[in-house]
Amino acid sequence: MLFLDRTHIKQHRVQGVILATSALNGNNELFTVAYSIADLETYDNWVWFLQKLKKTLLSDRRIAFLSDRGRGLKEAIPDIFPNDHHGYYFQHIMQNFNDQCAGKYAAPFKKLLRKILQCIAYAVTEQEYQDAMMAMDLSSADAKEWVLRNDVEHWSHAHFPGQRFGELHSNLAESFNNWIHDARSLPILQMVDKIRVQMMEMDTKRKIDVALWDTPYCPKVQKIIEKNLQERRSLAIRHLDGIKFEVVESMKTYAVDFHLQTYSCGHWQLVKIPCKHACAAIDSNKEAVTQYVSAFYSTEVYRAAYERNIQPIPTFDMPDLPQPSEVLIKPPITKRLPGRPRKRRIHSRGEVDHAYICSRCKQTGHNRRTCSNPPHNPEGF
Repeated sequence: MLFLDRTHIKQHRVQGVILATSALNGNNELFTVAYSIADLETYDNWVWFLQKLKKTLLSDRRIAFLSDRGRGLKEAIPDIFPNDHHGYYFQHIMQNFNDQCAGKYAAPFKKLLRKILQCIAYAVTEQEYQDAMMAMDLSSADAKEWVLRNDVEHWSHAHFPGQRFGELHSNLAESFNNWIHDARSLPILQMVDKIRVQMMEMDTKRKIDVALWDTPYCPKVQKIIEKNLQERRSLAIRHLDGIKFEVVESMKTYAVDFHLQTYSCGHWQLVKIPCKHACAAIDSNKEAVTQYVSAFYSTEVYRAAYERNIQPIPTFDMPDLPQPSEVLIKPPITKRLPGRPRKRRIHSRGEVDHAYICSRCKQTGHNRRTCSNPPHNPEGF
């Protein structure tokens, strides 16, 4: 699973963006993969970046890409990785949904629709998805049509074909952007070198940390396993054939299949960590829960991920001036843009600025304090 995002260079004379891909390690931490400097976020630049990325990926496993559907990225991913999967960040879907609902519904009803949309996104099983869609249809047929028009298979767990480990948001991509916040204000060469140094220091720190771990799995995952093992004690187990089990909790019955490593609620398949119901079945079968946890979360894999060495780059003298017969590459011609340098985040495709709505007259463009319109008539809804 790879997170793709772009962030703008914070220099007023030099316009450009940083195209980056990052991932989560087994301890749910930022793992930097690749980054590049480009003049603009365009389809061609994303294609070039993804082509270079594809050459470095040695595994034949299908990849789940998560992105904000930036300019050109939505089209570039299927062109370069036609057999892989592309997931969308849910907060951007929610923002688009809020914009569609603006001015159409009363605040309590809009809050209900947002809650149902969240249920659609987080639904793990087909039954949960259908129940949420039915609730949306009963609440607003227009809202349901909006959901179906907006590629639900790219942001709902129940219909997403890839493995995204329960991730729906851009938190990791935003973490990377914040991590390089200071570097983005530097000149290009210094910026690239500062990011390299940050990566080198982070890798070194984590090599030291993992050397002190004495558990088979990363600390955060180990705590989840221990918590699930503790909560399994209140569950009732019914053995079927040594491979399939029924787990009973609060008048609800769940099915666990050891052979397929599946669980009827879908959470075991989603995150690859046995939940408390699966832990109860595994423990009743006199087996170790740890052998059913994905190797991705193991301390051994975490340690191997940081075996890479980012080599130091010594200071070198400036090269000699080129001979008359050689090509002299000059810096691009730039000019200082008018106004104060922009510091706020630039919206991705599909995002729009939130329009202020007056709570008195329900019109946009002003607030209650400056409103001169007559009050809104609730019977007009």
